[in-house]
Amino acid sequence: MRGADAPGQIRHEGGVVAKGGAGKSLLDWIKAAAWAFGIWLVLSTFVVQAYFIPSPSMETTLMVGDVLFVNKFLFGAKIPLIDVRTPAVREPKAGNIVVFMSPIEDSILVKRLIGVGGDTLQMKQGVLYRNGQALEEPYIQQTNPTWTLDPRTRQEMRDLQQSHYIGA
Repeated sequence: MRGADAPGQIRHEGGVVAKGGAGKSLLDWIKAAAWAFGIWLVLSTFVVQAYFIPSPSMETTLMVGDVLFVNKFLFGAKIPLIDVRTPAVREPKAGNIVVFMSPIEDSILVKRLIGVGGDTLQMKQGVLYRNGQALEEPYIQQTNPTWTLDPRTRQEMRDLQQSHYIGA
């Protein structure tokens, strides 16, 4: 027979199997939870984040209630508390789906990118043109191509876009 076991040890046929008690077990759970929280925080801040689709604005591509996982690492993740981004792997391209904060209201928008810096966009009779070429957009639902905004909303949109307009 071996020597006396240390206090708190439990003896089993094969030898000592456990040491400590409820306090050590609770500490192990707290450590595991802290590690899990830290890993989640890093991943959701810099790598990937899930978004629920709240509206039908992109139906046929994304449906209401769908979950979209966003690769933050690809275009440069925003570092919390300071207005700095990590280096991007690549720049966004036309056709990418992007997630961003609305410049008008406090909400997150999910939209398809139709143009990038240097592109000229124009809408004529319900057809979108990029750099003079009509875009083929099989993903859109065009229920009323002659629909237009009321004058007040059109002016608000124009005022918002004016600072980005080149050639004014």
